[in-house]
Parts: sequence; C-alpha cells; structure tokens
Amino acid sequence: MYSKAERQKAVDLYIKYGKRAATVISELGYPNRHTLMLWYKEFKEEGYLREGSKKREGHSLCRDYDDTQVRAAVNHFLTHGRSYSWTVKDLGYPSIATLKRWVKLVAPDARPLRSSSGHRGSYTEEAKGRAVAAYCAEPDKPVS
Repeated sequence: MYSKAERQKAVDLYIKYGKRAATVISELGYPNRHTLMLWYKEFKEEGYLREGSKKREGHSLCRDYDDTQVRAAVNHFLTHGRSYSWTVKDLGYPSIATLKRWVKLVAPDARPLRSSSGHRGSYTEEAKGRAVAAYCAEPDKPVS
C-alpha cells in the first residue's frame, strides 16, 4: 500500500511526462501501469487523491454484476463442462478473465476439465528424447 504522498508523486510525474506510464514506473520503481491509471483516474475525477485506498461501493463480488449473476455464471461454468469460453458465450457476460476471478472466489478448488492447449500432464524424459531425436532426423516433418 502506498501513501497518499507516494501516489500523488506518481500521478504528478505521469502528468509531467505527458502521460507516459513506463517513464514514471521506470523512475519511481512503482506502481504497475494498471495501478497508475487507477490513481490518475481518481485524481482526474475527484481533483485529489483520497487518504486511503478507494473502497468499492456496491456489490461484494463485482462492481458491475450482483452476487446472483456472479453465482449463476460460476454455477453455469461448473455444470456445463467447466469451460470459461462456453460460459461467457452462453451468458453473454463477463470476460473470461473476470469469470476466472469469480470462479476462484466462489469455488476455489474448481478447475477446467481441459487446459486451453488440450494437453494434460507432462511427458516422460523418454518421450521427450524421442521427440527431439525425431525432429533432429527430419526437422521439416511434424513430430507425433
């Protein structure tokens, strides 16, 4: 957590440097780009930075959706193949990143049934060695 003075210094430099976040972060060593944008947005909207961190008003799990919608999305994910993309397409909300955050909050032990690459587990050293040998023998031929 950064003090009000540290946050104000970062916002002042951001404005001074023509809204170049990378330059500010490089000079100060903090914050990340997203956080700096939030501080700047607060400063721009309010005209000042608050003493503490800005508390979110509204819903406990998400600012834009109520808890019923969040739980419905997580339930859909859990009962329809545990696919983030299917859930987002079927319900029309939220983004995959947001849904992942909701699943982590509501059902922390739940995982997708398949990874995004479709690969499960890892290969043995022997299988890796065969793949490398096959590639070295014929680099233009796909390795199976």
